[in-house]
Amino acid sequence: MTAAKAKVYEDDEYLAADDAKREAFAYRRMLLALHNSAELRNTLLSRELTRRVGRGDREGRAGRMNA
Repeated sequence: MTAAKAKVYEDDEYLAADDAKREAFAYRRMLLALHNSAELRNTLLSRELTRRVGRGDREGRAGRMNA
């Protein structure tokens, strides 16, 4: 059995398929990292916009009460 496995690892077609598989997995991991990064930026932006939009009401009320 070991000789058969060694022979398979020497086969050019198998090696090409294995390289293609590794490239596909690496590409998938890269896309996943980019997606997660974009998702985090989206969450941060949404939180910041919500904070800034909500602040106008508080500042307006405080200005009227102090005037």
